[in-house]
Amino acid sequence: MTEALLDESNVLATDEGWMRLGDRVVFDIAGPEVVVGSEVCLVVAASSPSWTDEDRRCVTIVDELP
Repeated sequence: MTEALLDESNVLATDEGWMRLGDRVVFDIAGPEVVVGSEVCLVVAASSPSWTDEDRRCVTIVDELP
C-alpha cells in the first residue's frame, strides 16, 4: 500500500474535482507476456477528518508493440 498526503500544493483543481499528476506504479515482472491479457484493478482510497471515499478502475493489459 502506498500513502500520499494531498493538499492544494500537490493537486490540480478540475471541473470534476481534484487530480494528482505524476504518480506511477511499477510492477516487478519478467516480461510483458506474464501480464498481457490480465485484468488489473487500481483502487484509490481518500479520506479527511470528515469524509472517506474510494474509486476503482479496472483495465485489461495489452501489448501495443509488434
